[in-house]
Amino acid sequence: MVSLYARMMVGLTGHTVDKSAHPKDLGGLVLVGSTVCFAALLATAQFAVAGWFLGAALGEGLQFVCAIIFGIVGGLIVLAIDRSFIYAQDVNSGTHKLLSPFYLGLRVGLILIISTLNSQFTLPLLLKSELAIHVDDLVNQRYDQAKQTFTGKHEIKERQSELKLAEAKVSQLKATLKDEPKFLIQQRNQAEQCMAEYRRKIKQSIGPDIDETEVANLYLKDKIECQRLELAYKTNYKAYFAPRLVELNIAEDSLRGTRDSASKAQKAYAEDLQRADRNNNQFLNIASSDVLWSLISSNPGARTKYILVTVAQLVLELMPLLLKGLLGQSPLGARIAHHNHTRVNQLREDFFRTEIHKTKLQEELDEAIIQSKINRLKKYQELEKERNSYRDLKDDFFSKVMGGFSRFSDRSSKGANASPGDRNESMQFH
Repeated sequence: MVSLYARMMVGLTGHTVDKSAHPKDLGGLVLVGSTVCFAALLATAQFAVAGWFLGAALGEGLQFVCAIIFGIVGGLIVLAIDRSFIYAQDVNSGTHKLLSPFYLGLRVGLILIISTLNSQFTLPLLLKSELAIHVDDLVNQRYDQAKQTFTGKHEIKERQSELKLAEAKVSQLKATLKDEPKFLIQQRNQAEQCMAEYRRKIKQSIGPDIDETEVANLYLKDKIECQRLELAYKTNYKAYFAPRLVELNIAEDSLRGTRDSASKAQKAYAEDLQRADRNNNQFLNIASSDVLWSLISSNPGARTKYILVTVAQLVLELMPLLLKGLLGQSPLGARIAHHNHTRVNQLREDFFRTEIHKTKLQEELDEAIIQSKINRLKKYQELEKERNSYRDLKDDFFSKVMGGFSRFSDRSSKGANASPGDRNESMQFH
């Protein structure tokens, strides 16, 4: 009597156990079914972990539901794959030599794909401290890279250099306007000395009995000379400083434009850098694939853990196929394979019988067609003979009729030319 557990485990291998089945007929299918159950439970746990991480943003309740759904789907996928593979390998053992390696290669590929996806969620639990440190390193590294990238994008260095040059030019122009040249200083001093000497003379010449108008007229020439020197100074002052003031105004306008451009570039640079840093802090975490693969490629210890976890998962997932390969074909599988082989041979024999019968029917049909063609040919020949004989009779009849008609015509013509006595003789003769 087969127990319920044995029936369930054998059912996981794709076989169906009858009530009349003997435990010896099961072979190692119970053990193989147990490994299939273990592989399905392992896949369920892995997919549940993946669902838990993927549903982290949905809230605690939905996160739990997401983990359950992912676990059930992952377990059913692995169960269906292993069940179909083992059943096909068991019932086709010895008949398809390339089938088992094909199934094995396909299963290994599926395991590697699934383990690669699940490693994104399971390895962070095993490499939590390493990943946390590596996240900080990557954030800082990408921040520095973003600074270099955005500095070149917004031309920060070039704009700062232009701003410094513009400020230096304005400062230089202001410095030149701040101090007068020597010739202007000389002209200004000369004009001031002249005016001071003119005032001194006027002051000394004015007395109680002296008219101021006469004194002013007396030194009018000196006053005109002083005014000329002052006018020459002012003219030279304007001639010297006016172009430089225009150049200073142009330089200050250019400085304001350069400063505005540099300010806008700096603002855009700061915004881009802030956005990049915000994205790095938000999306670079221990569950990020970039962080995981960067850590694995750069950290030998993390790489060793990853390899060990992947190999252990590969061995555990391949246990059903490996055990099935060691145990060989089960009695149930052999019985089904024999039944299938017998059924195939029977179908082949039926097919060949049908083909032979079709061939015979085709031969009989071809023979009947040939005989029908021969009969039609014979009938055609007989009709042709009758037609020829009828044609000969017709020709003979027409020849005789035409011959009689010609003789009658000849006699009629001769009778018309003969005498009455001859016609009487002829009539008597007839």
